Amino acid sequence: MALNHDWPVIILFHGSRNPEANTKARVLVKRFAAQMPTRRVEVAFLCQTNPLLTDAIKNLAADNPRRITIVPAFLFKGTHVTNDIAASVSEAKKEFPVQKVVVADPIGACPELIDILQQRLKDSEIG
Repeated sequence: MALNHDWPVIILFHGSRNPEANTKARVLVKRFAAQMPTRRVEVAFLCQTNPLLTDAIKNLAADNPRRITIVPAFLFKGTHVTNDIAASVSEAKKEFPVQKVVVADPIGACPELIDILQQRLKDSEIG
């Protein structure tokens, strides 16, 4: 299968001073990308570590995609999702225009998150 460079995806994390946290984010994105073999999937961070979101957009823009989708790995729409992502997109587009950049909704209070929280509680009570 050929890799589709026309609609790439960026999975966006906050970024951490803890290298182990950033490594886990990268591993998660590799696992996600393995389930989407025809899409180009990149990891990016808002701060603390590289690649920053602006750099990821610039790298993808080199392939002249019609659309870049950013999927924030954030729970809710706080300042990072409502302001910081838009600022990074705007900065990157000044140098490398992209036809369209779409930001998906953050994770939110989905039913799967409730299941995960319940499992974490159970795990903590066992240990």
